[in-house]
Amino acid sequence: QRIAALTKGRTTPENMGAGASSGDGNKVGSEFLEHDGVTHAFDKIDNDGSGNLDKSEFVAAARSLGFTMNDEELGKIFDEVDKDKSGSVDQEEFVRFCVQYPATLNIEQDLPAGTDLSSIAHCLSADQAQHGFRTAHMILDKNPKACKAPMNTKPPPGTSPWYPLHYLLTLDSSQYAKKQGATGSSAVAADRAFKASAEALILRILKTHPEQAELRVMEGVRYQLGNLPLEYAIARDWRAEVVEAIIKANPKATTALDPAGNKKKFDPKSWAPAATKGCRWMRKIAEETKVTPEVLRLLPKPSGSPVKWQEGQAVEDEERAKAEAKAAKEAKKAEKQAAKAAKAAKAAEAKAAKEAAKAAKATIATDEAPAGT
Repeated sequence: QRIAALTKGRTTPENMGAGASSGDGNKVGSEFLEHDGVTHAFDKIDNDGSGNLDKSEFVAAARSLGFTMNDEELGKIFDEVDKDKSGSVDQEEFVRFCVQYPATLNIEQDLPAGTDLSSIAHCLSADQAQHGFRTAHMILDKNPKACKAPMNTKPPPGTSPWYPLHYLLTLDSSQYAKKQGATGSSAVAADRAFKASAEALILRILKTHPEQAELRVMEGVRYQLGNLPLEYAIARDWRAEVVEAIIKANPKATTALDPAGNKKKFDPKSWAPAATKGCRWMRKIAEETKVTPEVLRLLPKPSGSPVKWQEGQAVEDEERAKAEAKAAKEAKKAEKQAAKAAKAAKAAEAKAAKEAAKAAKATIATDEAPAGT
């Protein structure tokens, strides 16, 4: 296999013991980011060591891994991957591309005989992320409806079943790093690579079965109405692209006012709050979690009674204007205080000069006075 050839003779998570390190001192977590030679292909094309690939280098790196799309198709994908439109992609963006399009890899392998094609629940472990959840992608290639099957786990009594979207959003990526003994920067690398793999599958699920974004779980466990996927995406610090995809699938989630507590007597059908008191909502959760500005601006803010919602971008613009006005006011106040201090210093200086002149005059008068006067 092409990928195997790329990693031949190099240290990988499979042939390293827990806590071991490679020859260059990087621990397993750093190797995890390589995704079967992906970053090796990146480094091989990145001759100048800039850490970025332009479009032609991107195409060459993809070709070296065995991607079968033509140059025009790869060029279009490059434009999608190049989110900031800088004309280049970094290593993390390249890894995300590779795990997002695993089905296009020209690799001579297929699913083992007898693989359950009715569900992807059996191939969503953290270990599967090491290979970009390739098995799940291959199952979905053969049966897209497999992502609609609920997970095999048994939910708490009285709660709804979990689906792949809920499961992926709540997977603890740190567990893989801990299992491999990765710490520090190695663990961070593992977390980034894990989320890149899961993100590609999450986006595919949302495209195939967007209804999962509307399904609540854990009803009555901590909160009466349970939790929506959007809350998990916010609380687990997923990228804005994932949050935006979930919102697109279920826009109503951004303006949902849920009861903050878990009352024993509660009728969901009669729940219709006119104000935010006693409620929880997505922007509030995001502010408490301290998400990135990119995520926060996707979430509207409620106010008044009856509740009115202000778009997240408008809230950001308003808060920026207030901050600028406050800064300008404080700058003006500081300027006045500085002017006042300068005036006081000048007055003190004049007074001191006047007193010095008076003292000097008195001294001269004393020196010139006749003896015995």
